[in-house]
Amino acid sequence: MFKKIITAAMALTLCASGMAASNTGFAKNFAPTAITANAAFQSYVKAFPAGTKLYTSPTSGVVAQTLAQGGSFTIVEEQTVGTNVYGKFKSGAGWAIVRTVPTTPQVQVPFTQYFGAGTKLYTSPTSGVVAMTLTQGSIFTIVEVQTANNVTYGKFKSGAGWAVLESNPDPDPVPVPTQDYFISAYKNNVSKVIAVGRQTVSGPCAAYALAYCRTMLDGYVHSYTQYYDGEQCNWYWGNYTPEQYYTSKLAAFQRTYDLLNKGQPVIFRIQGTGTNDHYVTCVGYRKGANRSSLTASDFYIIDPARPSSELNSPVKRLTFNDLRNVGGYYKIVVKA
Repeated sequence: MFKKIITAAMALTLCASGMAASNTGFAKNFAPTAITANAAFQSYVKAFPAGTKLYTSPTSGVVAQTLAQGGSFTIVEEQTVGTNVYGKFKSGAGWAIVRTVPTTPQVQVPFTQYFGAGTKLYTSPTSGVVAMTLTQGSIFTIVEVQTANNVTYGKFKSGAGWAVLESNPDPDPVPVPTQDYFISAYKNNVSKVIAVGRQTVSGPCAAYALAYCRTMLDGYVHSYTQYYDGEQCNWYWGNYTPEQYYTSKLAAFQRTYDLLNKGQPVIFRIQGTGTNDHYVTCVGYRKGANRSSLTASDFYIIDPARPSSELNSPVKRLTFNDLRNVGGYYKIVVKA
C-alpha cells in the first residue's frame, strides 16, 4: 500500500475495501455441480487474452496450459461449476472460464430495515393475504427471509407478518424542491468535515465516509482511524449499520431521501474501479429531485477520495458513478 497523488481521474482507484475475488482460478469452496451441454448447444467463437488458463476439465482444477498469446477460439461445449461457466476448446486443448453466473446472496438474519407507511404485511410469502398495513413508517427487525415468485419477503420479529424487502412505498406526497437541500448537520459543520481530511492511500474510504457522518452528527471532528482496523471499516463502531437488501435502486434512493429529510447523512456504496467498492457520504439532494424517480445524480455527496482542488468545498453532485449492485442487491449504510 502506498501513497498516491490524487487527481479527479484517479479518485476512485484509491478504494479497494470491497474488492471481489478473482474468478480466474479453480473454485474450491463448494461441491462441484456441472451442467453438461446437450444436443441443442450451439458452438461459438470467443476471444481470450494471453494468460488465460486452460483446465483439463471443469472440475479438476488442473491447468493443462496457459495461453501464451491472446486469440479467438471456438467453444463446442459448456459446463457450469459453482459460479464459473467453463467452455471446451474445439482443439481439445482444455476448458477455459467463459463467464460467471451470479450467486444468490446469503442474507444474514436478524437485520433491521426501514418500511414506510402503507407497507403491506402478508400472512406468509405465498398466501397473498394481507394481515395488516403499516400506518406509519419505522425501522423493524427481520428474523427470516424467503423468496416466492422472484419476490423476497422478510418476516417481522413481532410476528405481525411478512413484508416485501425492497418495498418502500411513497409517503404522503412530497413537493418537488425548488432549491438544493442540505441537511443542517452538514451546513453547520462544514469546517469540521473538512478537518476530517481525505484518503490518500487505498482502503479506508468507508471509514472516512463514516467519520464524516459522526462529525456532522456529534459536532466535533472524528478521525477515520476510529472506525478502521487496518483492513476494513467497522460500521457499528460509529453506530451505523448496512442496509443491503434493496433489489430496487429507486427504493434505496427513496430511503436515502427520507432520511435526509430527517437530518441524517447516509453512506452510499458506489461502483469503484474494476470490482472495487467505493463509499461516499450523502448530505443532500438537488432542486427538482422527484422522490418517485430519483437517480444518483439527484444527490450531493462528500467523496473521501476527492482531489486536492475540492478540499475546501467538499460537497458535490454524484455524477461520476452510481450505486454498485452486488449479487442483485444495492447497499446503503444508515444510522442505527
